[in-house]
Amino acid sequence: MTRSVPYMGFALALVLGSAGGAAGQTTWDSEDRRSGFVIGFSLGPALTLVDFEDPRFAIATDLRVGGEVGKRTQIYYLNQVSFFNPGDRFVNDVIAVGLTGIGLTFAASPRAMVSLGAGFASWTELADRGWSTPEFGWGGMAGVAYEFADLWLADLSVGYAVPDFGWGTRKILTVKVGIGILGHSLATPAPRP
Repeated sequence: MTRSVPYMGFALALVLGSAGGAAGQTTWDSEDRRSGFVIGFSLGPALTLVDFEDPRFAIATDLRVGGEVGKRTQIYYLNQVSFFNPGDRFVNDVIAVGLTGIGLTFAASPRAMVSLGAGFASWTELADRGWSTPEFGWGGMAGVAYEFADLWLADLSVGYAVPDFGWGTRKILTVKVGIGILGHSLATPAPRP
């Protein structure tokens, strides 16, 4: 059961993101008609560096739930997780490094966005016995995204996490490229050509 929790969370986020996007069915136009509730999910490959050494391939996720707070600004709950195997002699398990906090996205143009976020970082190991107790610290992220079609976007993000292990900290840098969905509710429908 404990091994299926991350998969159930992933499936729930994907379903909620699809439902939120389908409800919005919006497009950015020159009048910036998006408003209200925002939900998005992104998935993609990443490179993760622990203590800035030996980059490791990872699978990274990004979940956002919040709302529009201005014509071109979103504020939301942010949850980013990178799953990787560090491959060192001390840890042969899958590691999940996450960032949970508050994010802001600013629309640079009708389809291009810039994001910033900060919050709590965590390091959790998945072994044969299940997930370990997480080690917490702080972290931040910055990213850009381009909405190439209604609901669909491509994103690039850089995350930095510093979990504290009691004996010291580790610095984790993750660079992710992803494809995702982003749904909005509308105050007024955008005209279709």
